[in-house]
Amino acid sequence: MKHTFLTLCLALGICAVPAATAQDAADSAAKPATTQKSGQKAKKKVVKVKPGKANKAIGKLKTVNGVKANAKAQYYIVFQSASWCGACNAEMPNIVKAHEEMKAAGGLVEVVLASSDHDAPSANGFLNKYHAKFPTIFKKDAAKIPGFKVASGIPWAQVIDAEGNVIEDSHAGAIISQWHKYEDMAKQKQAEAEQNAVAKA
Repeated sequence: MKHTFLTLCLALGICAVPAATAQDAADSAAKPATTQKSGQKAKKKVVKVKPGKANKAIGKLKTVNGVKANAKAQYYIVFQSASWCGACNAEMPNIVKAHEEMKAAGGLVEVVLASSDHDAPSANGFLNKYHAKFPTIFKKDAAKIPGFKVASGIPWAQVIDAEGNVIEDSHAGAIISQWHKYEDMAKQKQAEAEQNAVAKA
């Protein structure tokens, strides 16, 4: 009925095709193309970062507490400490809190404790006291980490990148308080690697 009325109107020249009808026709014609476009998912190129010298060395370390170090981190905070050191005990709660935050953020930054304790029970007792769950090695084994240097005093920390380059060497408290800086640096590296991969594709 509606169609017949519209045909009659056009024949007599007393009405025009509503704009909405023309728009509906245009929308209808465009629909299949839009559906097809939305159905195509953009493929994101996954960039695999090759492990560096420090990654490989840290991944092989035998830890005192049985916790394996993250061999895929971009930065390592190697924290030199001991159970008998008063200042080290004062720093431990901050180190533990920061390490939990690092893990939650994706593990781009990792803490490795290089203990100056003389035996495993002392080192583990120190960790258990603060519910610390980061990988712990003896100071003598830390020498296997590229770039590691024994500090003259503790608590002390070094930031070592995946290749074994020492980025920072300072008091543990100063380094752990700004660990987010290394998280940001690691993310920047990842972004650059992805951009390079896209450019080469």
